[in-house]
Amino acid sequence: MNIPNSYRIMKLTNGDNIICEIKNSTSTRYRVKRPMTIKTTVQFDAKGNQRDYTILRNWMNHSDEIETNISTEYVITILKPSEDIVFLYEKQKDSDDIPFPSNISPMSPMESDSALIDRMMKEIKEAQKESQEDQEHDMLDEKMEMIIMSLALPFDKLKKMIESKIIDEDDLKEMLDASDSPIEKISEDQDTTNELHRDDFGTKWTDWSLFPEDYLNDEETEGEQ
Repeated sequence: MNIPNSYRIMKLTNGDNIICEIKNSTSTRYRVKRPMTIKTTVQFDAKGNQRDYTILRNWMNHSDEIETNISTEYVITILKPSEDIVFLYEKQKDSDDIPFPSNISPMSPMESDSALIDRMMKEIKEAQKESQEDQEHDMLDEKMEMIIMSLALPFDKLKKMIESKIIDEDDLKEMLDASDSPIEKISEDQDTTNELHRDDFGTKWTDWSLFPEDYLNDEETEGEQ
């Protein structure tokens, strides 16, 4: 963007920051055209991110004049404007130059600021709603992708489910191998898998092998016989 060399930002002693076109100057005053105050408001979206909104308003509102003098004693400093603020400045001048229809009264600056703030708040609420919907959608996707189940099955039931192909043997082995807590073998002192003569055989957890392939091997041996 080609920024006119006459465009400047003035910081005044009363706290106002204005952007304007400097027509000429003397040792006691600046002659400025189309001065506009620069106001910045800060809002936060649903995720806590800061969003800055810049508002430009006619510094000479309630007047048909477009040029005025500013005493040098009220000017703290003068700066070159950035491309962003010049872009807004040109847009606001174009907007202010649009004539109102004869049957519609122009909004006062106070009403215009209020309408602009209402629009910004509406945009923020819509952004918050979209962010909340996205979070809910992500949570739903996570629930759809994973189902966590905890089952306690007797070994004979587990054996039948493997034989019936309800549970795939390879999948079961893969889950066991992926376990963070690897299965430990029963010590010889604890092992009771060979005590088939006991009347209460099968009532102790040590009566059963922890490995599904042991049951499959038994079944395959019986089939071969």
